[in-house]
Amino acid sequence: MTREEQDRSNTMYVASTLAILSVICAHMKLSLQPETEGYYVDKIQNLFGIIGVACFFIKSGYYYKRKEGDTVSFWKRKALNLIVPWFFWSILTYILNCILLRTEYSFINQIKWTFGYGTWYYFAFALICLFIVCKLCYGKLLGIALLVLLSVISNVLSITGVLAGNSFYTGYTNFFNWAIFFAVGMIWRMYQKSSVEGSEEHQINKLLMLLTLLCTVVLLSILIFVVHGNKSVSYWQWWSLVFEFAGFIVVYSAAYVLKNSSLLRFIGKNTLFIYLTHMQICGAINTRLPKNAFIYGIKPFVGLFVMTLICIATIRLFKCLKLDKFLFLFGIHAGKEIK
Repeated sequence: MTREEQDRSNTMYVASTLAILSVICAHMKLSLQPETEGYYVDKIQNLFGIIGVACFFIKSGYYYKRKEGDTVSFWKRKALNLIVPWFFWSILTYILNCILLRTEYSFINQIKWTFGYGTWYYFAFALICLFIVCKLCYGKLLGIALLVLLSVISNVLSITGVLAGNSFYTGYTNFFNWAIFFAVGMIWRMYQKSSVEGSEEHQINKLLMLLTLLCTVVLLSILIFVVHGNKSVSYWQWWSLVFEFAGFIVVYSAAYVLKNSSLLRFIGKNTLFIYLTHMQICGAINTRLPKNAFIYGIKPFVGLFVMTLICIATIRLFKCLKLDKFLFLFGIHAGKEIK
């Protein structure tokens, strides 16, 4: 691996850490009213919270690789590294949810829970769908452009309310709503490969700096519009796609600066585990912390810190039991454990 490739890989890991922090922000929001203490902190966190999932889809598209006759090997890897952890944790968290809320277990509700209806597991379901669909257009710019067009149409229909949810469908489980991010990741990989081969890496870095400045202005403009106008923060607003893409550029640039942090890289390698398991733990933290502006500002970091400790403790336990070779089945990548 060349130095440029290593830097890019490290940057992606750190970007994943910032993305999972964004997801935790989204799931620890309080949606406070303007007259409430901590309103501005909470609103900013809400906005940051809609960036993370887009970042993960762009990253997934960037690393999506297919070749002729790879169907069995590809899905074997995905079964072990994604599908098994997804099903394991979705089943476990649904059972835990039934216990905590003292509700009766329902197989239908379990299926809905696992496939993301009203839960955070929509990401895994949509990602699997995109793996299937994008096999048809992999490496074909025209096919990817068609996917982007379909995604734009789907997002517009979701924004206007034409694609309304029902008892089995939401905008989150509609993978076409996320396809534009996955497609951009694939295009980015295609362009970057050709440009690096043409020794244009320095030009890409200059372009990234300019894009970062522009995107920062865009993010601040939307932030002022939303915060001072007390606008609702959610996906499928007229400004949300622009905000998510601009957010990714800023996140990636920040990750490039922080790429040498071994702690952030470690967290980035274990974002699947954190994503699949964080909701109920962070929810418990969210309801037990004091309610003031300072605590609102640090609670997502507290949530990420706790999830990182749980990840490290799990790695150490499995190593003591000499079962660490099975950690990947839980979405954990041991790597070089943080001391």
